[in-house]
Amino acid sequence: MEETGLKVLHTADLHLGSAFTNLPPEIAAELRKEQKDMLFRMVGICREADADLLLLAGDVFDRPFPDKEIVRLFTDSMREIPGTEVFITPGNHDPFFADSLWGVTEWPGNVHIFGPDRKSFILEAKHVQVDGSAFSGYTADRPLFEGVERTVPEEYFRILMWHGDLTDQASSYNPLSPGAAFLKDYDYVALGHIHKEQTDKIKGSGNVLIRYPGCPGGRGFDELGESFFWLGCCTKGQGETWDKVPAGTRAFLWFSADITGCEDADQVKERLLRAIHKETSVLSGASSGKKSLMRIVLKGRIPEELILDTDYYANYLKTQGFYYTQIVNETGILRDLERLKEQPGFTGLLIQNYLSRLAKAGSDEEKKELENALEYVFQAAQGEL
Repeated sequence: MEETGLKVLHTADLHLGSAFTNLPPEIAAELRKEQKDMLFRMVGICREADADLLLLAGDVFDRPFPDKEIVRLFTDSMREIPGTEVFITPGNHDPFFADSLWGVTEWPGNVHIFGPDRKSFILEAKHVQVDGSAFSGYTADRPLFEGVERTVPEEYFRILMWHGDLTDQASSYNPLSPGAAFLKDYDYVALGHIHKEQTDKIKGSGNVLIRYPGCPGGRGFDELGESFFWLGCCTKGQGETWDKVPAGTRAFLWFSADITGCEDADQVKERLLRAIHKETSVLSGASSGKKSLMRIVLKGRIPEELILDTDYYANYLKTQGFYYTQIVNETGILRDLERLKEQPGFTGLLIQNYLSRLAKAGSDEEKKELENALEYVFQAAQGEL
């Protein structure tokens, strides 16, 4: 059997033209610009790696009728890599409508788009068959692809592209059963739709490598961490090797900072910087800490006299060179219970009862429930509930 090799770049869920509506307008505008930089970086990786294939497994655009400028930029970018064959499966955000960009745009010759009636492409020069399907609406309760017969020689590499949910459960987004019989006919399954990286081998189906690459750029605090493209070198009969290549986009980070024991603003600042360093020390390149978008939740218990102004601390971090930070205050009040239990009347009796029950608590969960109950009582007494 003739050995054939392929260099493949796999990504999905670019969501070009996203609105970033949950962020300040000036931040949203900059992130839209940086989406274009991410597109240029993807093209640059294809060029530098001399990639044979670029697999875009759905939701290239955030909506089916994006601005003409971003469509033009995308098509021009694909023309810059004529030696790379580009395959696209329109997803649930950018489905293949008759009058959408997929059907009306003049695409470069190296771009191949799956449509409602096109399920397979064969490239004889590269010894590869790529199969897939397209959303033709915003949902798909049933699988959009159920396999095609092999018509190419055994030495051909076979790839399945799939935008949807890898599940045996009911789904409105093109469900793919991990046990589907036709999977055994493929060497690689390039998934999209789930924005978090997942890689596995489907047992019982020829150990087919199947992967969600994760989105190459987060759009909010529900898409956290550093983003990557996946670059593979695949040799028929010898397996494949894959590398994660940083996408160069800003990371969204959501973490907590325990400020228990802080007595003034300077100590809070120090604790914030310490938490940020711990969270961002593993990031690289453009996703380094100061370029990330952070949501920091303040935890712990603080003295009553320490007033936390979240805007003040967010602005402080901005003066230290951090790009964008949201501060959320979830701290509680550190109360002098030993002093309060000596007070006459209801307050003293309440605290004595609380301390007694706390000493008898059998688990951390029970202790937490008691602490929360006491805090609710104090808040109610102050008219906060």
